[in-house]
Amino acid sequence: MKLLTAQGGVIALLAMAGLAVSQEKEEANKNSEKLQGTWRVVSSQVRDHKVPELEVAKRKLIVKGNILIYDYGNERKEKQQGTIKLDARSKELDWIWTGGWPEHGGTVLGIYELKGDDLKIGFGNVGSARPSKFEMAETDVVWLLVLKREKP
Repeated sequence: MKLLTAQGGVIALLAMAGLAVSQEKEEANKNSEKLQGTWRVVSSQVRDHKVPELEVAKRKLIVKGNILIYDYGNERKEKQQGTIKLDARSKELDWIWTGGWPEHGGTVLGIYELKGDDLKIGFGNVGSARPSKFEMAETDVVWLLVLKREKP
């Protein structure tokens, strides 16, 4: 009888763990859906350098499925492109570069905050630890993007 009770407890724990994983995936999918579309860059700051308003006005970020493209909107048609992975619970974002700078590729770890049509993303250095807060610092955010969703 004790063996049956123990097995039932293990089965219940496994079912709860499976449900939790399923809910996390569902939440990540919802956040991914909310990020889809074109985002106009409102401000961009790399370390202590704020990008001038005229330059920022040309830039946009596009999310299609799990592809993220940062379009500089300049004459050289510069773009950074890669895939993204989201963790909805911790609001973490991994951007795995597949094109653009750096040519050798790389993964940039970041955090994000999505509030309606407003999106804020803070990236750390390539190959560095993930930022823990939206604070400009060598050990936290080195590239801060503030974005506004473009209406179709």
